[in-house]
Amino acid sequence: MNMKLAIKRRQLIKAIAAGGVLCQLGSFSALATQGKRLYMDGLCFLPDDLNDLKSSGIDAYLCDISDIEAIKQPDGTTNYKRTY
Repeated sequence: MNMKLAIKRRQLIKAIAAGGVLCQLGSFSALATQGKRLYMDGLCFLPDDLNDLKSSGIDAYLCDISDIEAIKQPDGTTNYKRTY
C-alpha cells in the first residue's frame, strides 16, 4: 500500500469520526442549566418616570425617541408627524 494513500485514508477516517462526534454535541445543550429568560419589547416610548422601566420587568427594549405631532386634516382626519 502506498504511504500517501494510507495517510489520506487515515485523515478521512479521522474526519468522519470527528464529524460523528461533533454532530452529537448539539444534543448536550439540553443538559445545560437554563438561566433567566430575557423579556424584550420591540418598540417602547421613553416613559416620564424611568422607574416604570424597572417595575415592568423588561430586560431590553428599543426606545422610540421621536416626538409625535397630531395634524388635523381639512377632511376631519388626523395625521401624525414624527420629528426627532
